[in-house]
Amino acid sequence: MKPIIYLFACLFLLACNKEDKLTNKIDFSNIYAIADDPNNAVQHERYQIFEKYEVSVYFNDTINQSYIRDDIYGNPVYRYEIVDPKWTFFNDADQRINGSIEYQYTEGEERQLKSLEMIRLFLEKTPAALHPSLILAVDAAQNINGNVTSSFNYKANFRSLLWTALADKDENTVNTEILNIKKESVESKIKNFTTQLNQFGEISDPTLYGRTYLFSFPGSDIYGYSYFLGYWASPQTFWGINTFGDYSEWLDANRAGFGFDDAYKEASCMKYTSVVGPYGFVRGSKNVRNNAPADVSEDLKWYLDLILNYSPEEFAHYWGAYPLVMKKYQILYDLIVNELGIEL
Repeated sequence: MKPIIYLFACLFLLACNKEDKLTNKIDFSNIYAIADDPNNAVQHERYQIFEKYEVSVYFNDTINQSYIRDDIYGNPVYRYEIVDPKWTFFNDADQRINGSIEYQYTEGEERQLKSLEMIRLFLEKTPAALHPSLILAVDAAQNINGNVTSSFNYKANFRSLLWTALADKDENTVNTEILNIKKESVESKIKNFTTQLNQFGEISDPTLYGRTYLFSFPGSDIYGYSYFLGYWASPQTFWGINTFGDYSEWLDANRAGFGFDDAYKEASCMKYTSVVGPYGFVRGSKNVRNNAPADVSEDLKWYLDLILNYSPEEFAHYWGAYPLVMKKYQILYDLIVNELGIEL
């Protein structure tokens, strides 16, 4: 019996000794670091973005490799790090991230530099707390789920941002997408703060949500919510319905043909706030501008539009005269700034 015990003891000690010698040969300590190359304009700009914002930009979904060992033929074996925009911590009940993604990569120095220019604009305009760890910029991407193929402009999760066709977009288009990305990021982060969101939803009269023809706007002299977010289409085009009076009146007011002057814009915004502000709203329904927001969720989206697009001083300039609006604003401001650490 004793020899058997000695045998097991020796095996145990041998196993422990081998375990002590096991080491991890994969170094993930700086896997997303971007190396500089002053002789390569694209690589140098990627490096500068990484140094300033600690965000890594890639034009290919294979972003890193680590040597593992040599195979039996003496060839090196690597482990690759792949960008997966669908990777997430939460359960995707709506199945929005199923399937696979195929890419058309952005190639050529000129197109890649244009993409990096737009990415730098995004990082400059976005609070650091909302910066992704990495950005994958491609010409196009399609989500393939069975027989269904769908394209998209961007796809963001908690650590990565997949952004398409940046080399083909003008600054106005990119600015619109920047605002949408920021809004979606903040919206996803505040969903767990149910106490504050319930307080937000209780300020306006709950019977007003979804109310038809709650707002009565002036005629063709009001440009409305479009001004707040910088739209330059005609009121009829933006709202989808002709409630601004005769089109010729709008053309007369829009003398330059490309938008009203600053004084008209200011007056238009103030008239708009005077209509919706007393109810604690900052915009009407998405589909019918004379109606109230459909529900608290839609109301929240419109608030985030303005909070992320305007400074606190600018918001107060337009909405400070309306106590219900400012109460709702303060709830979201405290949540975004103090709880999420996002500077506004």
